[in-house]
Amino acid sequence: MVAAVATAVAVALIAVIAICVGMLWRRIAGPIVVLVATVVLPYLFLEPSGPGLGVYGRVTPMAGFELQQVFNGWWPSTPWSGLAVLVLWTAAALAITAVVLHRRDA
Repeated sequence: MVAAVATAVAVALIAVIAICVGMLWRRIAGPIVVLVATVVLPYLFLEPSGPGLGVYGRVTPMAGFELQQVFNGWWPSTPWSGLAVLVLWTAAALAITAVVLHRRDA
């Protein structure tokens, strides 16, 4: 139950980041490429036990999905810290978008 709620929260936060990147970029293809590269591709190309996932998985928005991997035992940090990292990324995206849109569209 907790994993399902946390996954829903993580997907909602990724959607907010996607909206922010789309508002900043003002195009369609660019934000899709950025979000796929930071959230989806690491799951496909980085090995779970490799050192790349450990660093990448802790500092990118991908960290918000750690609750899904808790039962596998190979995720690099604790589940709630991953969700906190995703919240920080979302807050940063919202702040940057607010500043840029205020200056650009004022």
